[in-house]
Amino acid sequence: MSWKKINKEALGNGIAGCLLVVAFFGSLTQIRRTAQEVFDPTKKTISIAHWQLELGYRDALDKVCREYEKLHPDVKIRQVAVSEKFYGQVVNTHLVSGTAPDLIEMGFSTMVQMDQYLARYFEPMSGHIQYPNPYNNGTELEGVRWQDTFIDGMQSWYREALQEYYGIPSSAFTVRVFYNKDMFQKIVGHDRPPKTFGEFMNICEKIETSAKQEKTTLVPIAGSLYNSRIFFERYLNAFGSRYEPALDFGYDGGITGYRMYLGLRQGKLKWDDPTNKAAFELLHELSQHFQPGFMAVGREQAAFLFVQEQAAMITSGSWDAESLFRQARFKVGIFDFPMPAKDEKYGQYVRGRQSEAGTGTGGGFGLYRLSKQKEVALDFLKFFSSKRINQQFNQDITWIPVVVGTQPKENLKVFAPDPVGYASSFTWVWGSHSDEVYMGGLTQYLQNEISFDQFGKTILDALNDKTYGWYKAATLDYESMRNTVTMQEQLLGIVLSDHLFPKAIGNFDQKYREVLIRQTKMAQAQEEYRDRLQKGLSTTLEVK
Repeated sequence: MSWKKINKEALGNGIAGCLLVVAFFGSLTQIRRTAQEVFDPTKKTISIAHWQLELGYRDALDKVCREYEKLHPDVKIRQVAVSEKFYGQVVNTHLVSGTAPDLIEMGFSTMVQMDQYLARYFEPMSGHIQYPNPYNNGTELEGVRWQDTFIDGMQSWYREALQEYYGIPSSAFTVRVFYNKDMFQKIVGHDRPPKTFGEFMNICEKIETSAKQEKTTLVPIAGSLYNSRIFFERYLNAFGSRYEPALDFGYDGGITGYRMYLGLRQGKLKWDDPTNKAAFELLHELSQHFQPGFMAVGREQAAFLFVQEQAAMITSGSWDAESLFRQARFKVGIFDFPMPAKDEKYGQYVRGRQSEAGTGTGGGFGLYRLSKQKEVALDFLKFFSSKRINQQFNQDITWIPVVVGTQPKENLKVFAPDPVGYASSFTWVWGSHSDEVYMGGLTQYLQNEISFDQFGKTILDALNDKTYGWYKAATLDYESMRNTVTMQEQLLGIVLSDHLFPKAIGNFDQKYREVLIRQTKMAQAQEEYRDRLQKGLSTTLEVK
C-alpha cells in the first residue's frame, strides 16, 4: 500500500472525526440550551401537547404563546407536537408515569376517552367556567360566564356519566369538497361548483373524457380510505334519514346499531329496500370517479394527488384548508356535498341533507390534574379562549373560531355549519366485528367483486354470528351501561362528600339532583335492556 493512499485514508478519517466532534458538541449545546429553557428556575414553565402537524398550526400557537409570555414575563410555554399515529401512546405513558404535559389536546388516547381515566388524570372544569373570563374585558363578553362565551355552551365537553366538563375548546370543524377552479375553467368551461348530484357526476365525466383525450392520469376525485368515508357517510345519512320515524326509538335523532338491528328483527328495515339499494348504487357510481385502489390509499397520498393537479377534487375538513391553500399552485374552491335533485336519479329516495346544527366545538385542551403549574396553565387557557385571541389563532390557521362574536377568514365562511337538513344518522354496523365485515364488503362491492345482494348477506351473516355478532355487541353495550350505573353511584357518594367542603361545588342540591336522576334513568334503562336480551333475538335473518 502506498503512502499516498494511506495519507488519503488518514485525511478522510480525520475529517470524519472532526465532523463527528463538531456534531457532538453542537448537539450538547442544543441540549443544554433546551434544558435551560425547560428547567429555568426563574420561569414558570408549562407544556402543551398536541398532534396538529398541519402547516401553520404550530406557528399560530407559538404566536399566541409568545404574546402570553409578554404579558407574563415569568412564564415560559413550550409545545410538544407528536404525530397522531403515536400521540395516544405518548399521552398514556406520561399520564401513568406522572410526567404528563400541563395541557393536553383531547383525543387519540384511551385515557382521554374513557371516563374512569378522565376523572383520575384531568381537572374538572365546572368550578372554573362559571366565572367570567378576565381576558374578555373590554369586549361585549365582559362579565359573561366563561362557559357561555363558546358557541355551543361547552356542551361538546360535558361528560354525562361524570356530570362534569373536561377540556376547553379552540376550534370548530365541518367537512366540504375542495376543487381546482383553474381546472374546472379549462375543462368544464366555468369554475362554478355543482349544485346537484347530477351536475356533480356530469363534471366528473367531463374530467374523465378530457383525461382520455389528453392521455393523462388525471382523475376527478382524489380518494382514500380516510376521505371516502366522509363522502359515503354524508350520502348514506341523506338516504338513511328516511328511516328515522320508524327506527328512532329513543327520539334523539339517531339510529344506532342496536336500533338498526331491532328494526331488521321487526321487519321495519330490509336490506333490499329501494331506499337502501339506491343509496349504495349512488356510492358505487360516485366511487367510479376516484382513482383505482383508493380504499388502500392514505390521507396524505390523496392530498398529494390534489395539490399536484392529478385530481380535480378532494373532500376533507376545515382542518386541512390551510395546508391545501398553501401547497396548491392554483385557485382552490370549496363547495358543500351536492344532493340529488328531486327530478334526478336517486332524488325520490333522499329525504334531505344532513344538518350541521349540532356541530360542536373541537380542538380542546384538558388540564392535567397533577400539573405543577396548574394556575398558570388554567390562566393560559383563558387567554387562549378569549375572543380576540381565539379569532386571531383560527384566522392564522384558517380554521373556524368558537367564541361568540368571532369570524373566520372570508374564504372559510363556506365551512360555517349549515343547520338546514335532518339530524339523524344511519349505520349498518353494530359492534367491531360487523364494522370490519362492512368495510371489507363495501370495498369488494365498490370494486365490482361482489353484488349488492352478496354484500348484504355478508353484513347480515356478521350480525347473526353466534360468537361475534349481535349478542356480543349487545353484551358489550349492557356491560357499558352497567359500568355507567356503577360510576353514577360512586359519583353520588363524591357529590355528597363534597357537601362537607363548600368551596368544591356551588349548588349542592342541584348537583345531587342531576346525578340522582341520571343514575335512576340509567338503572331503569339497564333493566329494560337486560329484559330484551333475555327474551332473545337469536333467530337468523335472511336477505330481504
